[in-house]
Amino acid sequence: MDTKKLRQKILDLAIHGKLVPQDPNDEPASVLLERIRKEKEQLIKEGKIKAPKKGKSAGDTSHYPKDVPFEVPEGWVWTSIDDIAFVTKLAGFEYTEYIANNLTGHDGVPLFKGKNVQDGKIIYHFDSFIPKEISDELPRSQVRRKCLLTPYVGTIGNIGIHDKEGFYHLGSNVGKIEILNGNQTDIYEEYVKLFLQSTSGYKELTKQKKATAQDSISIEAIREVLIPIPPRGEQQRILQEISHWLSFVESIEQAETSINDTICAAKARILELAIHGKLVPQDPSDKPAIELLKRINPDFKPSDNLHYEGVLPIGWSLTRLGDVIDIISGTSYHKSDIVQIKSGIRILRGGNIQNGKIVLRDDDVFVHERLSAMYLSPCRGDIALVASTGSSELIGKSAIAEIDYPNTQIGAFLRIIRPKAIELAEYLGVIFQSNYYKNHIRDVAKGTNINNIKSIYITDFVVPIPPIDEQRRILQHLKALFTIANQISDSIDESQ
Repeated sequence: MDTKKLRQKILDLAIHGKLVPQDPNDEPASVLLERIRKEKEQLIKEGKIKAPKKGKSAGDTSHYPKDVPFEVPEGWVWTSIDDIAFVTKLAGFEYTEYIANNLTGHDGVPLFKGKNVQDGKIIYHFDSFIPKEISDELPRSQVRRKCLLTPYVGTIGNIGIHDKEGFYHLGSNVGKIEILNGNQTDIYEEYVKLFLQSTSGYKELTKQKKATAQDSISIEAIREVLIPIPPRGEQQRILQEISHWLSFVESIEQAETSINDTICAAKARILELAIHGKLVPQDPSDKPAIELLKRINPDFKPSDNLHYEGVLPIGWSLTRLGDVIDIISGTSYHKSDIVQIKSGIRILRGGNIQNGKIVLRDDDVFVHERLSAMYLSPCRGDIALVASTGSSELIGKSAIAEIDYPNTQIGAFLRIIRPKAIELAEYLGVIFQSNYYKNHIRDVAKGTNINNIKSIYITDFVVPIPPIDEQRRILQHLKALFTIANQISDSIDESQ
């Protein structure tokens, strides 16, 4: 499988704001950029960095194009690397006047060259050094703090983060990007690196690439790179999620476990986090779930007697499924009811429930139209559930109906779970896909000859319900994470 493309997909989701959810409680990026603007003005005043070009003030954004590469979530801000960082290189005249005649091959301050940045990492193996007093005469090209290093000749787009104490200096063909964070970390170097390694970031970085004997870009081109900045809290969540997914991809490359088992385990874990309020942040401004439950049932009252393991997040409510759904049982048909041609009423069976979806099959059976019963037809938002089966692995499998299914009815082994509020449908679909529900059903549905789910097993099951706005955030984030998991599955299929 092409794990390089998979890594790229993960990075691209991250820098588009689709890898982790937004938290309305985060300080917006515009606030942290204002702090950086003031930090830059102070450094200019102290003469530590150069003033902007004539006609542009520090932190000025009026020169930005209105047509940015893509839209970003609320709370994010497009800016340029020049507005958040000090970007420089060792100038040609500095090399000629200070470096060339003072090189040593064994001690002193080591010089970073382009070859010291390889595969996204810094290689601390040096073949050129200069005396410290020479380095001190060129303070702007010293490397004394955490920063990004990138070649501007040769391997363009190769980015590494220097984060070692000691004295270092820029050599030939490599530039540095020092984020102007001041006394606190507002923008993480790791986030800037992952952006520059993404598809959009690489395109921005190389849009002014010069076609010479060796690929090259100017330092000014690096400064002009546009970058979307998320709130600080979201940067942290992105980096944590990136680490998780890249470790996941690495485990697949090393074949530590069955790939398909790993994917299934990852999806199951994501679902568990979702239904326990740990996948997206809570927003205190959300209308609590009890308002939705009271709209469904005006007599609804929270109960302290409902069993639930774990801490219920603020704004969530516990309820029995029977309070928010209706159950419709399927019916059986005689052999004489079945028609041999593919017309009439299609009957859904256990095999039609696959990977959380209703799948119409070539071997489906049909019955006479006179047996039509509209109440047995799945409608958009319904959940079709395998209620009886000889296999413990199939019992409780479910699929949400994304459309209406006219001229289609459920058979004896299926049931329709119909939410009493359509806006609750997708979240309940998540509940039915989770191990939280599946493990419960498999424990209680064991029979002598056949596993069977009685209605009371469903109606008495206790579920945690989030506020409706949080449900939407959960569903949005689930889709983003499952996109990655499905990308892995697709890559596996293509490689076989």
